[in-house]
Amino acid sequence: MEKVKAFADWLTKWFTVIVIVWAVFNYFVPQASLWGKPYTGYMLGIVLFGMGLTLSLDDFKRILTQPLMVIVGTVAHFSSCRLSPCCCAGSSVLTARWLWA
Repeated sequence: MEKVKAFADWLTKWFTVIVIVWAVFNYFVPQASLWGKPYTGYMLGIVLFGMGLTLSLDDFKRILTQPLMVIVGTVAHFSSCRLSPCCCAGSSVLTARWLWA
């Protein structure tokens, strides 16, 4: 168990660097990660399960005592999802008019 903890500590320390290096590498060699595309759902499930394991009862108590924050976050999420395409389309039109004006 000590080795697992040591590896987890090392991975926690260097995770951001590993992700950035892997992203840059895959920018130039995209075929290196194509094998993982069919397993994306499984990998996401593992990550979310790991995040769920870190939750404590205090986290749920905080949600029950401050429901306004959950409501604001939910409304902001769904309103930004609806506005995002409009913002992208608008900026594309403005950019196109500026480029070809």
